Amino acid sequence: MPLKSGPRSNADGPRWATPLTDMERPRVAIVIVNWNGWRHTMECLESLRGVTYPDFKIFVVDNGSSRDDVLHLRNWQSGGTLIENDTNLGFSGGNNVGIRRALASPDTAYVLILNNDTIVEPVFLSEMIATAQGHPADMVSPRVLVYGDRKTVDRLGIIVTRALRGYDMKLWEGRQPFCPSGCCALYSRRLLDDIVVKGEYFDEDFFAYAEDVDLGIRAVLRGYRAALAPRAVVYHKGSASTSIRSPFALYHGHRNTLWYLAKSVPASTLLRNLPWVVAGQLLPLVSNAIRGHFRLLVKAKMDGLRGMGRMLAKRKLILGSGNRDAGLLEERLDPRPFYLFPRTKRWTATASARPSPSSGAHPSPPRRPEGP
Repeated sequence: MPLKSGPRSNADGPRWATPLTDMERPRVAIVIVNWNGWRHTMECLESLRGVTYPDFKIFVVDNGSSRDDVLHLRNWQSGGTLIENDTNLGFSGGNNVGIRRALASPDTAYVLILNNDTIVEPVFLSEMIATAQGHPADMVSPRVLVYGDRKTVDRLGIIVTRALRGYDMKLWEGRQPFCPSGCCALYSRRLLDDIVVKGEYFDEDFFAYAEDVDLGIRAVLRGYRAALAPRAVVYHKGSASTSIRSPFALYHGHRNTLWYLAKSVPASTLLRNLPWVVAGQLLPLVSNAIRGHFRLLVKAKMDGLRGMGRMLAKRKLILGSGNRDAGLLEERLDPRPFYLFPRTKRWTATASARPSPSSGAHPSPPRRPEGP
């Protein structure tokens, strides 16, 4: 399907990308982390075989999986690179290993982080690069749809509200995403080189969850912008390695939210939005008490407070020097304190959807909660 070129108003929807010329196809490194999920990973890799973008390289990082997983991945034949970690370094550490390997090549211009429980449309990468170069934007999010539905939005990126909480963006409302979700995120090399802290792109103390929001905040503070590529389509099964509502996800999500507030958000932004920030930290304790998770969230918050020393040390590295634009950060915040809407939204724009065999996966709720 030919692309429409030229600008569109925010009221009409996100701007379509302009087709790339032969001179505008920079090298992309795709990083996929596997942890005991080789079947998902192999399906993802199979979908990447059909990608039409001509210049990309795949790095699969195995995060200390079982021997069976590793053997299956070793038999993978597609010209990519398999990196085997001895232990599980989490989403953050596993992706950092892949990013470092990818950026070791001076030809790598962009790094794409891709969950192993996704499959992609053939033109998705061309669309994301065209959006990156056309806006321009150093962070790009695709249109992620639910794997088991293909018409329901899973996420369009991340928005960050006045409570400084990150939510999966479900509906185009005339604003670009704050940053892409770690489910599928394109970052430019210059952004990654600029936000790295002691060799880490994603904060490895986080292990998993909210690391993409933290990276996004650091990038926005340095003046980088995000954009949605509406015709770049990815299908997501949803937390194949860890359940979204699991104690693991709840614990890490709520602990890590405290940590990025401490390490990456300027004091002026915290003070200006303080009532909503406090509400955003306390209200989940109430709502999760009803669901029987009160003690877990209290533990998450307490462990978050115990780790404040490490976060404040990082804060000096992130915010201590100049070239940080708190005004730009506040400009990019969604004006609402919380993101409240129905769980799923149907995508109404015309788009082709390539069917693929179902593996029995069921649609899952978004990675981030819809309410406080």
